[in-house]
Amino acid sequence: MKRTLLILALGIITYSISNIKAQNQQHIAIQNINKTQFLRKIGNLDKQRKYKGPKPVIIDFCATWCTPCRKLSPILLEVAKENKDIIIYKVNVDQERELAQQFKIFAIPTLLFIPVNGKPSKNLGLISRSELDTLIQLKLLKSESSSL
Repeated sequence: MKRTLLILALGIITYSISNIKAQNQQHIAIQNINKTQFLRKIGNLDKQRKYKGPKPVIIDFCATWCTPCRKLSPILLEVAKENKDIIIYKVNVDQERELAQQFKIFAIPTLLFIPVNGKPSKNLGLISRSELDTLIQLKLLKSESSSL
């Protein structure tokens, strides 16, 4: 009897853990992106000047060694988890130098805001959550609501 209960309990625990892992994988809030993925998901903004994605995007140009980048990361993660209407990507400037050069990223962290309609814009440096929320409203969501 004890053995049966133990096996049943282990089965329930295993099922619960696998279910939690599956849910967490579905909610990956921020994705790392390389140049090939950038071209496929966002487009060649130099040539076509038109973003081809369904939702506004924030691209965090950063590096693993950058302290301000590491401080900005949890702020972006909070925003990504709370706002499903925005897509957030990270570009590692050490690995994607060509992409960083294309957008004239000379210092990090730099956030590139790409509205669905309108021109991309940049913000340089570490910012607070409230500053980021304001920038999202001004640079991403305002242009989206004005196009309706």
